[in-house]
Amino acid sequence: MTDPSQQRPTIRLRLRILGEPLAVEAPGPPERVRLDEVLPLLRAIDDRAVDLAVRRSEAKGKTVSCRKGCSACCRAQPVPVTPPEAYALLRLVENLPEPRRAEVRARFADRVQRLRDAGLADRFLQIEGPGEVTKEELRDAAQRYFRLGLACPFLEDNACSIYEDRPFACREYLVTSPAEHCRDPFATAVEGIRMPVAGEGAMLRTATKFLEKPQFTVALTLALEYAEAHRAELEQTFASRNVFPRALQELARTGANRIEVPTARIGLIIPSVNRLSEPQFTRFAPPGLGIHVTRARIAGKWRKPVTELAPIIAQAAGALSDSSPDLIVYHCTDSSMREGLDGERRILDIVRRETGIEAVSTSALVVEALNALGIKKLIIVSPYQDNEVIVAYLQSCGFTVVHDVALRLPGHESSGATPERWVETTLDHARDEADGYFLSCTNTTQIEAIEELEAALGKPVVSSNQAVLWGAVKRLRARLGEVAMPRLGRLMGM
Repeated sequence: MTDPSQQRPTIRLRLRILGEPLAVEAPGPPERVRLDEVLPLLRAIDDRAVDLAVRRSEAKGKTVSCRKGCSACCRAQPVPVTPPEAYALLRLVENLPEPRRAEVRARFADRVQRLRDAGLADRFLQIEGPGEVTKEELRDAAQRYFRLGLACPFLEDNACSIYEDRPFACREYLVTSPAEHCRDPFATAVEGIRMPVAGEGAMLRTATKFLEKPQFTVALTLALEYAEAHRAELEQTFASRNVFPRALQELARTGANRIEVPTARIGLIIPSVNRLSEPQFTRFAPPGLGIHVTRARIAGKWRKPVTELAPIIAQAAGALSDSSPDLIVYHCTDSSMREGLDGERRILDIVRRETGIEAVSTSALVVEALNALGIKKLIIVSPYQDNEVIVAYLQSCGFTVVHDVALRLPGHESSGATPERWVETTLDHARDEADGYFLSCTNTTQIEAIEELEAALGKPVVSSNQAVLWGAVKRLRARLGEVAMPRLGRLMGM
């Protein structure tokens, strides 16, 4: 007999997950469907998203510890399943041939009885909403469940016997910490891969919409009992033209609403008057890079010698270190260059002593960027009253400044100058003898002018914020992996 699903047209979807295009195929639905009949499509999408997340993780040096034969999570975890998944499992068991059907049902009956004897069946028969129980109560119940050692009824020969039909929770639970940590996740930290989509949440919200009442997960060991008790409800059918788009909408919403946990972090100590570093770094930072900022009164009317700024720098660095960044940047071009290489060294020594974290300055990263691009003779463009400090510092580092332009912008006018103004000013002062251009200042829109300037000049352009972003990613490459860099000029390809 031909499988009815093979007689229906195929659904073909083209999606973008984590910025990458993915193609997914699944059997087309009949005109009316039960909620569990959405599962094949959602699982197909979920599997592709999981594969992508694994590749991203492995590119960052974090490989999946889970292997065939490693069944620690199958032997004690209260695996949550949605009501439609519970019903799908019931149908799967009901269609098993004998004597296997009786064997699986006997395993379920054993787990249910042991939960009842432990007084946990009611807790895990259906987990209530967030307002019904506290996190402490949920953790206590999970620990008690774990101590019972209830192996999944589908675990056979140390492997999943329903692998293709396993719940979302099983598909998305992949760890990168040592496998032995999974023997007791309450005593040993277990690190997992963060998934870009969450099929479980999408299915719950879809079920809540069509069944017209809140839906919560049930422990897999109690899935058959739950599905049998709610069979009439879960066998309702709905127009597939309504159910499938809603489920896809919920799946997309899940991914869109999830904030990626950074795999690497940088901390910026910026002048208290700076308006633009935060939004620019947040916008242009590549995936996986977290940005943390502390302000300090180190520029403008608070400008002082490093010896007088020392306690201010130390306090800012100490506060920033509480967020545990992997790298701290003293992020002010003028301040880090003002007292030359010796002054820059004293600043970084203060930060390192206070935090024990690697530290670097804007001035050092600008020099690094200029050298990476082969720029030896350059033109400086800035919003400052004059460029004497910048010229002196760069000359001490071996560069030749063939021309400099200071726009003499007062106060916050430097942040108000548009990218177009920086393009126009730089082009007006172009010189053939220059190898490249340096747009100096962290509180400007210069970073947005770089690509247009390089196209017009045919020469590389470096800005303060661009150099710091590039230098930070370069130092944290081992943690970030091969990430897509923003289009901010030639430097980002170095």
